[in-house]
Amino acid sequence: GRDIVAPQTGEAASHAFSQWERTGQHGVSFQTRTWGNPTTTTANTQGMSLEIAGSSSTRIAARINGEKIEVALGELLQHARAGYTAGYRSPAYRFSRAATQAEYAWQGSFTHQARSARRDWYTVRVRQKNGQMAWGSPIWVGD
Repeated sequence: GRDIVAPQTGEAASHAFSQWERTGQHGVSFQTRTWGNPTTTTANTQGMSLEIAGSSSTRIAARINGEKIEVALGELLQHARAGYTAGYRSPAYRFSRAATQAEYAWQGSFTHQARSARRDWYTVRVRQKNGQMAWGSPIWVGD
């Protein structure tokens, strides 16, 4: 949707154009409205991420602006797929490269060792190989 720098009170709903719903055990409907990007560095795009259980031959079918698009999960494990719904300068879509669970999930543990009578704290920060980062709020630990 449009990039709103300072929405006025009560105005937020008028700028929320996306909605989604499950359409059965293996389906989801995602509807949104977008506009062309105002600059090459400002994206007016909408999207969603899905966790899909399947094999490399699992096919993902989508209908985007009336055009039916199908792509194999195995293809998305190798690279992204993008295209236009009606030729260059028409609405575009992109299926990002799929990640295996080993690429997006991590689990670890450590044992807290108090260094003083005061509370200790920990933060969790992760960085993916592609440079994207995420972090958690501090976790306070006291003995």
